[in-house]
Amino acid sequence: MDIYVWCLLKQNSADGIDELSCRETMRNFIVGVCLGWLAAAILVNGQPGFVSIDCGATRSYTDSETGILYRVDEGYIDTGRNVRIAQRFIEDPTKVRPWFTVRSFPEGTRNCYTFPGLKEGDRYLVRASFVHGNYDGQASGDSVAPPLLFDLYVGVNIWQTINITEVFALYGAEIITAAPSDSLSICLANIGLGAPFISSLELRHIDNHLAYQDANQSAALLFYSRFNLGSLTNDTVRYPEDKYDRTWDPCNSYIGCETWYFTSSTLGIKTTRGDAYEVPGVVMGTATVAADNFTLQYFLGYGLNSSVQTTFYIYLHFADFDYLSGNGSRIFQVRADEEPDSDNISPAYLLATHFHFVHRLAYPGLNGYFNLTRVASSTLPPILNAAEVYIPINLSVLATDAADVDAMMGIKKLYQMKIWQGDPCAPQQFIWSGVNCTYSSSGTPRVTSLTLSYHGLNGAIPNTFANLKALNYLDLSNNDLTGPIPPSFEELTSLTVLILSNNRLNGPIPASLCDGQSKGLLELRVDNNPDICLCHGTCQIGSKGRKLATFTIVLIAVVPALIILLLLSLLLFFLRRRESTTKL
Repeated sequence: MDIYVWCLLKQNSADGIDELSCRETMRNFIVGVCLGWLAAAILVNGQPGFVSIDCGATRSYTDSETGILYRVDEGYIDTGRNVRIAQRFIEDPTKVRPWFTVRSFPEGTRNCYTFPGLKEGDRYLVRASFVHGNYDGQASGDSVAPPLLFDLYVGVNIWQTINITEVFALYGAEIITAAPSDSLSICLANIGLGAPFISSLELRHIDNHLAYQDANQSAALLFYSRFNLGSLTNDTVRYPEDKYDRTWDPCNSYIGCETWYFTSSTLGIKTTRGDAYEVPGVVMGTATVAADNFTLQYFLGYGLNSSVQTTFYIYLHFADFDYLSGNGSRIFQVRADEEPDSDNISPAYLLATHFHFVHRLAYPGLNGYFNLTRVASSTLPPILNAAEVYIPINLSVLATDAADVDAMMGIKKLYQMKIWQGDPCAPQQFIWSGVNCTYSSSGTPRVTSLTLSYHGLNGAIPNTFANLKALNYLDLSNNDLTGPIPPSFEELTSLTVLILSNNRLNGPIPASLCDGQSKGLLELRVDNNPDICLCHGTCQIGSKGRKLATFTIVLIAVVPALIILLLLSLLLFFLRRRESTTKL
């Protein structure tokens, strides 16, 4: 029964309900329906905020261990080849794994996956995985010789160089970045040292704006390490325990934790409302404590580049397991290079708290570390539950103007230009074929020239070209374009050259283009379009056009004569009528 009708009936019955209760009932009903729809959407579309691509796969599936829905490449990339790794590297044929297949790119300098429908400015964790598996049959033994190297880009900025040396090793790259627009491209670039390939590509929406604020439109966070310190197992923690599918490695994979004292709690770790990082409870429920009761030293590793000073962005997560009473206290500081990098830190009892700081190595290539050092008044040693370390990437290369990108993507889709990959203008070494751009130090690149001569274009010229507002040169000659020149071309106020020769265009040329041509501001070429009307009014037309022109000429001559004849007839009628009236 309709819930609203039911409410009305109950109000009029002996055991009726008041109007307020009726409204509340309706509200609960609507909320219930909406939640049902939401649950159904999650079941149909997988994890909200997740995109997981099993590159090279031929069908979608749900991973048996994580419950994550993996999709195929289609819809995210239009180039590349699907290949399965060698059978000897597939340890269990009854299971499906994201690294059993790869997408290989033997053609093209740059090939790009594009994630649409993002929230501009929001942060996303992006993870790429690579397992060679001798997919190309070229490996020698267990080694890829010579090593395979290619570059990975996030948008228009380089992410890192992938160096594949072993046949059956899992190589990964992870980054946290802010979406530059409503879409994000991840590109693989051939640098002449072998064809790029990829096994899986995953995107996770970080929906809390307070988390990882060091990642923004000008800088991204390159993943370096993430440890579940004090872990009592050898398992890596990820989704569904971690809502963002971050991977928390066990402590035994970290150099140095063997000297620490491990502790844990089964009481459950709480979080404050709106907790930014939402570290899983299973991670926060274990911790390490300084064995010497004074200092806990965290080893970062050596500088990644011996000639460049390395900067680390470090996120620490704490929760105390000891209920402190009386004079008990746990107070410490983060110190690097013997200098305090923090105020006093005193973790709350069974409550997740977080702290992050920036640590720059004093000299390039040095061994990096920081200490958690107990202050003199503290009765308990430092404690640390989990740690994340990232390296900042400067996103200094600017993407093409957003309106230009939208226009070029529309043209790419219409004409199936698969050779066009990623951003049209940036970085400059990957500028699209037939495209020229202008660059400035203060502004975004703009598309100023587009040549699509001899590209087999057909049909009417789309209005999309008119959205390239900075365009000054457009060559669409020697194709099979039909119909009139779009009136929207009058909006291309920067246009100085328009070449439309050798097509099948017809109709008049927009007035402003003719005006620009007459003033010497526009070079306009429309020769060999038999049915087009030139600016001076003479039409170069074919047989159909001549019939139409003849009909038009006849119509122009006949209609005025008919009008004059009609007027004379009416005049004669009224004169005769007047004459008859006079006689009476």
